[in-house]
Amino acid sequence: MILGPIIRISPNELHVAEPDYYEELYSRHQPRDKSLFFVKQWGLEGSVFATADHKLHRARRAALNPFFSKQTVARLQPMLQFMIEKLCGRIEESRKLGQPMPMREVYMCLATDVITLYALNRSWNLLDSPDFSPFWLETIQATEAAGHFLKHFPFMLNIFRALPYKLIAVMNPGMLLLLQWQKVSSGILQLIERKI
Repeated sequence: MILGPIIRISPNELHVAEPDYYEELYSRHQPRDKSLFFVKQWGLEGSVFATADHKLHRARRAALNPFFSKQTVARLQPMLQFMIEKLCGRIEESRKLGQPMPMREVYMCLATDVITLYALNRSWNLLDSPDFSPFWLETIQATEAAGHFLKHFPFMLNIFRALPYKLIAVMNPGMLLLLQWQKVSSGILQLIERKI
């Protein structure tokens, strides 16, 4: 059976394997709203990420645009150079000791340190962690796994939030990591709002 380049894979999803259709799919003249199915999964109501309406998302996203301008990114060069030199120092240290490096964790630590220093003005310094903070990688992976579950059962997030952490740790350790990360993130945002 031969199928075409555009196939409906669910009631609300198409699989598009047609380069000529790119401009139609990602049109600036006929933008589309995000699917609520995809934005509800994290319990981030009111955030830019979870805004389904295109016009409202665009307005919220506009507040972040200055952070990604060419001038702003160019000013990051010294900070990026510092972080890269720190990474190179860790690589050299491992080379001298003859120890392998968990590169996935290493690059995740680098990215996290750069992003937290830029966005929060305080680096988490994960590159300084002797073992490259495998807990952080586990948290990201658990968040991804929890997202697949919560996409189909978004109401479960509120149920998990109401349970004691000890019970969640037994039932679903990944969900516990997600809830702890949301709690830390919420605390950081509240701290930033107090300073503004």
